[in-house]
Amino acid sequence: MTAARRPFLRWSIVSLFTVLLLAEAGVAVADPPLVGLAGEKYRRAYVGIIEQLGGESEQVSGAELEDPEALSNYTALVVVTRGEAGQETYGFTEAADAAVAEYVKGGGRVLCSFGCSPPKVMLGGRSNTGGWGRGPDWVVTDNTHPITAGMQLGQIVRYGAYRCRIASIEPPGKMLLADIGGSTAVAAIPYGDGEVIQTNGDLGHGGADATSNELRYRLMLYLLYGKGQERFGPDVPAPTQEPQQRPQLYTPRQLALDAAQDAGYVFKEDFDGQAPAGELDYGYRANISQAADGAGSYWAISAPEGNQTFAPWLRVPISEAEVEAGQTYRLSLKARITGVARDVLAPARAELRFYDAEGRELSHPHISTGDAPKGEEWAQISTQTVAPEAAVKATVALSGMLPSGALQL
Repeated sequence: MTAARRPFLRWSIVSLFTVLLLAEAGVAVADPPLVGLAGEKYRRAYVGIIEQLGGESEQVSGAELEDPEALSNYTALVVVTRGEAGQETYGFTEAADAAVAEYVKGGGRVLCSFGCSPPKVMLGGRSNTGGWGRGPDWVVTDNTHPITAGMQLGQIVRYGAYRCRIASIEPPGKMLLADIGGSTAVAAIPYGDGEVIQTNGDLGHGGADATSNELRYRLMLYLLYGKGQERFGPDVPAPTQEPQQRPQLYTPRQLALDAAQDAGYVFKEDFDGQAPAGELDYGYRANISQAADGAGSYWAISAPEGNQTFAPWLRVPISEAEVEAGQTYRLSLKARITGVARDVLAPARAELRFYDAEGRELSHPHISTGDAPKGEEWAQISTQTVAPEAAVKATVALSGMLPSGALQL
C-alpha cells in the first residue's frame, strides 16, 4: 500500500509562473519530476534546489524505501547519510536494499550521499562506505559523464566539509571526482537501465563556493531529467521591467586589480582590447562580442537564439598571468546579466585559479566570485586570495549557465 504523499512544497514561484504562461498559450504541461527524499534532516536541504530546477519533492519513509510500488512513483531518489528508519549502518535494510536495487534496475536514478551505500547487489555483495572526517577539495577525474561533461580534467571543486569515505569503485562504475589525494568523492554506478550517483559529502548544504554549487546544479539536473549538457525545457519568461535610466560613468573596466598597494602583481586587461574568440562551441553556440554604451566598451557573452529553461554550462577563458606564491591577488570586475527575468535560474560568475609549473591546478579557498546580478544595473563581483605554495600561473575564466539573455562584463 503506497503511503499518502507528503510534499515539502508543491511548486516554486518560478515553476508556477512558467506553467501559467504555458497554459495561457495553450501548451500542454507535463507533470514536474517528483523526487523522493530520504535520510534524516539533511534531505530538507535539497528541497530548494529541486524547486529551482522545476521539480517537486516528498519525504520518503523507511517503509516506503522497502516498497517497490511506492518507489515507482518517483522520477528519482535522494538518500542522505545513515541511521534513519529504513537504513542500517552505511546501507539499507535487506528489504530496502532489494527495493532500491529493483528501482534502479528499472531505470530509476538515485543520489546516494554522505554515508549512504548503494544496494549491495551493485557492489558485489558488500557495502562501500565507512569512516567520517574532514578532507580536502575535490578534483575532476572523468569528464565523459553528462554530469561532468565540459569540465576540465584536474579542475578543482571546493567542498571543505565533512564526508564519509567511499571505497574504490569497480567497473562498470567509475569515479567522476576524487578527493585531492585520490580517494573517491563522486562516482557513477550504472545498474540495469538506471544509475546511482554516490558522493562522499553532502552537496545539499550549499557548498563552499560557486564551484560546488555548479556541481550540485549539474548533478541534480541529471538526477531529475537524465540530461546534462544540452538545451531543454519550456521557454523561460522574458523580463517585464522597463530598463532603468541612470547616469553614465566613464570608468575603465578591468579584469582584475591588485588587492594591496604593494602587491605588484596585477591582472590588467582593458575591455578596449581584443575580445576572446568569436564564439564558444560546447553543446551549443554562445556568441562573444564587443559592444559599447555610454559607459564605455564591454564584452557580451550571449546565449544562442531560443529561450529554453536549461542550457549547457559555459566556460570562457579570459586571461592569465604569472604570479608569485604567497602574494595576495584580487579578481574584480563589473558585470550584469541582461535579457533574463529575475526569477529565472541563470548563475554566472568569474573564477580565479592557480597552477604549478607542471600545469596542475592548486587548491585555494576563494576560487569564485559571487554571481553576476540580473538587470540593467552593473555590480562589482570579486574574490581575493593568497596565491598557494608552488603557484606560478593564474587564470581568469567565466563560468555559468545562460538559458537566454547575455552576460555583460
